[in-house]
Amino acid sequence: MVRALLAGTKTQTRRTRGLDFYNEQPERWSVKPIYLRKDALWEFAPMSGSLNGGVVKCPYGAAGDRLWLRERARRIGAVVDRGRITSIDLQYEADGATRIAVPFPDRIKPVRHGHCLSMGCYREASRISLEITDVRVQRLQEISEEDAIAEGVEADEPPSQVRAADNFSLLWEKINGAGSWGANPMAPRRPASG
Repeated sequence: MVRALLAGTKTQTRRTRGLDFYNEQPERWSVKPIYLRKDALWEFAPMSGSLNGGVVKCPYGAAGDRLWLRERARRIGAVVDRGRITSIDLQYEADGATRIAVPFPDRIKPVRHGHCLSMGCYREASRISLEITDVRVQRLQEISEEDAIAEGVEADEPPSQVRAADNFSLLWEKINGAGSWGANPMAPRRPASG
């Protein structure tokens, strides 16, 4: 997916964080956006029964917010001053690109030469920033062919009948585990620009 971002073919992403309660039984809820302020908010209402609804704020931000990407990167060099790492040289796993003398903040746990940063890039080492242009909630299996392509996934070459949306379902299961596509959770969709 990092390669698709770098190529400019990935302009959307879907995640389910913050919706665990509603995704236990997603078919029992209707959802609508609330436009009260800058925050991306959704009101969840029960379709029937005695459930109480609620309002959820998107944990990823709202239109106009900027995000930085935690991609995998490996330490290939460092500058050490009085026993403290002050900067590191990085090689990004997605494409092998390097950055030299990236400031290394004290808040980050030191990483040994040749090893990857444990949580992916920290903010100062991130080379990809995205601006959120819109946030919406939809059921995962409602993804259109155009949205699957915007997720950075391609259809198979003809004469295959495999669409980009079919390949996106395979990718979703690979990332989120067996049965995650079939659960058809509600997933905020975040179109973003670089």
